[in-house]
Amino acid sequence: MKAKTTYFIIFLLLLATVTVMPMVSAQALTVQTDKDVYGPGETVVIFGTAAPGATIVVKVYDPDGIWVASLQTTAGSTGQWSTSLKLPTSLPYGMYKKYGVYTVEASDGVRTVSTTFEFRSVAIVTGIVVDENNEPLAGVKVYIEGTTYETTTGSDGSFTLSAEIGPATLVFEKSGYVGVKKEVTIQTGENNVGTVQMKSFLAYIKELEDQIASLQEQLANVATKDDLDDLRSELMSAIDTAKSDMKDYVDTQVSSVDTKVSSLEGRIKSLEDRVSAVEALGTTVSDLKKTAEDLKTTVEGLKGVTAQLPALYGISILGLIIAIVAVFLVYRKIAR
Repeated sequence: MKAKTTYFIIFLLLLATVTVMPMVSAQALTVQTDKDVYGPGETVVIFGTAAPGATIVVKVYDPDGIWVASLQTTAGSTGQWSTSLKLPTSLPYGMYKKYGVYTVEASDGVRTVSTTFEFRSVAIVTGIVVDENNEPLAGVKVYIEGTTYETTTGSDGSFTLSAEIGPATLVFEKSGYVGVKKEVTIQTGENNVGTVQMKSFLAYIKELEDQIASLQEQLANVATKDDLDDLRSELMSAIDTAKSDMKDYVDTQVSSVDTKVSSLEGRIKSLEDRVSAVEALGTTVSDLKKTAEDLKTTVEGLKGVTAQLPALYGISILGLIIAIVAVFLVYRKIAR
C-alpha cells in the first residue's frame, strides 16, 4: 500500500511537470531588436528570452506579410538567445522587394511572439578603421553625431552605417584610443570614407616622450649661457634690422605719397584753368550762336527779295519798251 502511494505521488509530480513546463516556457518567451530603424546593408540583431535550451525559430515578414527570411537558434542556460539578419544594400534583392515596417516572429514550438522594425531607404557609409600601425581595429563605435545611426567595426576593421542625406559628422570611439571626428557630405547610395586611423593613448605618450628627448638633445647642444646670449643678440639684431627696414619702407612710401599729392594738386590747378577757359569759350559760343541766328534772319529776308526779282525785271523792261514807243511816236509827229 505504501509503495502504491509513493508511485502515485511520483506520477502526480511528473504530470505537473509536463503540464507546467509549456506554461513556463510560454511565459518566458520574448523577442526584440537592437534598434527600431535600419538602413540598407545594416545588421538586425534579434534577441530575447526563452526556456533554457529551447529551440527558437525566427521568421521575418515584409510590409505585405510575405515571408523573406528564417533563422534558428537555441536559448542558453540562462534562457537568453540571439541571432542576426543582414539586410540587403539595395532593393529589390532576393525576397526583399520594398522598404517599410517588417515583422519578426519568434516561436519555441509552443508559443509565438513578435516585434517589428523599420527598413528605411537611407544612404550607406562604409569604411575601415585601423590603429597607429595600420592594423584593423575591431570594436570601434562608429556613429553620426546628433543622430541614432550607429554601428561597430568588425574583426577586419570595416563598418557599414546607415545615414541621412546631407552633411554629417562621423564619430569614432574606442576605449584606450583617442576619438576621431570626420566631416563628410553623404549622398544617395554608398559613401566610402576610406581608411580612418585611430591612435592609442600609449602611442601618443610615446610620441610625447620622443619630443621631450629631442628637446633635451637640443638643449644639450647649447653649451653655455653665452651661447644663449649670442642667440638672443642675433635675434634682437634681426628684429632691429626688420624694424629699420620697415621704417625705411614706410618713409619711402610717405615720400612717394607726398610727391603724388603734389602732382595731384598741380593737375587740379590745371583742370581749374581749363574749366575757366571752357566757361569763357561757352560765353563766346553763345555770342556766336546769337550772331548766327541774326544772320539767318537776314538771309531769310534776302531770300524773299530775291524771289521777287524776276517780276521786277519784267515790269522794268515793259516800262522801257513803252517809253521807247512813246518817244518814237512823238518824233514822227514832230517830223510831219
